[in-house]
Amino acid sequence: MIKKILLVDVEHDKATNSRSQLQTRWSHHPIGLMYIATAVERIFRDIKFEILHTVTCSNAENSIESLLASFCPDLVGLRSLSIFQDQFHKIAHLIRDKAPNVPLIGGGPYPSASYEKILEDRSVDLVVLGEGEKTFVELITWLRDHNHLPSNLSGTAVLENGKSKLNATRPIIEDLNELPIPNYGLINLSDYEGISNLAFQEASQSAFIETSRGCTYKCYYCHAALSKTVRRRSPHLVLEELADHYKRGIRDFVFVDDIFNVPKAIAKEILRLIIRQFPGVRLNFSNGLRADQLDDELLDLLEEAGTVHVALAVETAIPRLQKLIV
Repeated sequence: MIKKILLVDVEHDKATNSRSQLQTRWSHHPIGLMYIATAVERIFRDIKFEILHTVTCSNAENSIESLLASFCPDLVGLRSLSIFQDQFHKIAHLIRDKAPNVPLIGGGPYPSASYEKILEDRSVDLVVLGEGEKTFVELITWLRDHNHLPSNLSGTAVLENGKSKLNATRPIIEDLNELPIPNYGLINLSDYEGISNLAFQEASQSAFIETSRGCTYKCYYCHAALSKTVRRRSPHLVLEELADHYKRGIRDFVFVDDIFNVPKAIAKEILRLIIRQFPGVRLNFSNGLRADQLDDELLDLLEEAGTVHVALAVETAIPRLQKLIV
């Protein structure tokens, strides 16, 4: 019976000797894992979660060994970017050695892109592909009913006869309002002291907010290039999430949308609500806004709402290519 789940966001730890700010002092909160854990908590109230972000650890291997011994998880999930694949495999093999009978699940950008590799070298038992909230809930439901991993669950890849098997694609989550607000109580912000977030703010004094997923553009380099629409959360649900953080004294908010200002009307509605309800906040849009979708009204609202940081994508100046990515 699955009662305790450990989720690990794999990056370098503090002991890693690296000159790259990206790999040592610039990171994020594990909001993806928090969304997944909160989705499971809503259905299975008896399940306890621990989330470990290795960037906050003095020594990630020691921290994981300690958690395996003290928390005794019934399942472990690992998430990482592709740039941390070496650390991903190192941590996976450590868990295999210390807890060989615990199911090990991979998810996030690196496992989704390289599921064949990590399954066929037996780093994990199953990979959750793409958006994981619904897939992970169904995975836990299956495990509690059958006590073994499923072989045909939509949105996953598994190892079968020594080869990776890609199961049916799971449709994207069309209505983001179905997802609960991610539980920030699953992490300790104080663990992020000395770490900057994606907007160069103190990660220990900020919160990440997702108001939408997807993008209508087709930039070749982007993970969202296959999206056809922007799926938006209700502005009032976004404001409810902001209010929870605001009551705890958080004033710095980092918006992680693929493209916050498309469509402009909803972006403007969210900003108007923030202006009315949350004075003194500082908004950051480090993931980028579309420059060609900024008008005077939106710029005025961004300023009045307290925006302090905006990233604008450098777009091609060639008309032929512009037509191809619209």
